[in-house]
Amino acid sequence: MSYADCDGPRWDSYFDMIKPFSDKYPWMVCAGNHEIEPDNITGEVMIPYKHYYRMPWKIPAKDTTNYHQVPSNRGLDCTPSAFTSNFDFGNSFYSFTIEGLAHVIVLNSYTNTDDQSNQYIWLRDELSENVNRTRTPWLLLMWHSPWYNSNVAHQNESNTLEMRASMESLLVQYHVNMVFSGHVHAYERSHPVAFGEVDEKSGVTYLNIGDGGNREGHAMSYISPQPKFSAYRNGTNYGHGRVVLCNSTHAKWEWHANRDSAWFVEDYVYVPNSIF
Repeated sequence: MSYADCDGPRWDSYFDMIKPFSDKYPWMVCAGNHEIEPDNITGEVMIPYKHYYRMPWKIPAKDTTNYHQVPSNRGLDCTPSAFTSNFDFGNSFYSFTIEGLAHVIVLNSYTNTDDQSNQYIWLRDELSENVNRTRTPWLLLMWHSPWYNSNVAHQNESNTLEMRASMESLLVQYHVNMVFSGHVHAYERSHPVAFGEVDEKSGVTYLNIGDGGNREGHAMSYISPQPKFSAYRNGTNYGHGRVVLCNSTHAKWEWHANRDSAWFVEDYVYVPNSIF
């Protein structure tokens, strides 16, 4: 969020800057690699994120957060891109509902995601027990590192590949509508996709919206030719996205820069305990 990158005062200046907006609108956030910020003495990670953002959380009896650096990174890198930790504390992953419209799930692509992890078990139970598509027809997910990305930047990062390998079947099974990610400093919208293939019936649409502006600049280089899963991509313009949930069956996504937009039609029929 702040690009503080282990420089504490930057958090303060960031909050001063956004205050006119955050006073008026709720900000629901997820942790990215620039929130890792490990303590050089204790190795504890995401300390500012844990304490500045009080998302809908339940604090565990014991905070088991710890730091696992990948071998290719030496020392306590402040913002490692390929990274996995134990961070099952409170606002690491959570959900909320927009009454009558959407169930929103926020995940952390920088903590454990294998099928034995706390996050995976929580997601599985959340999808099977707490999502009611008659009450909230739209199912939206959010995390930082994109699964489907045709930009040259941030390709084949270990934590992203592991997360997709363990969790994609859950997203397809429970008919997730849209996933929002960042990390790559560009914009890309996918076709509905499942397990690497375009699938208009069962696939999930991935929206990579890391184009809001940052001191690192644009990620302008893309893989060529454009993969079949990629519907639209742009690495030269800053922009922002807006999704309007019109009703239980139609939603409109807009990217405000080059005016990319897409309609979504939700025709999923909710059947309890169904498997697709």
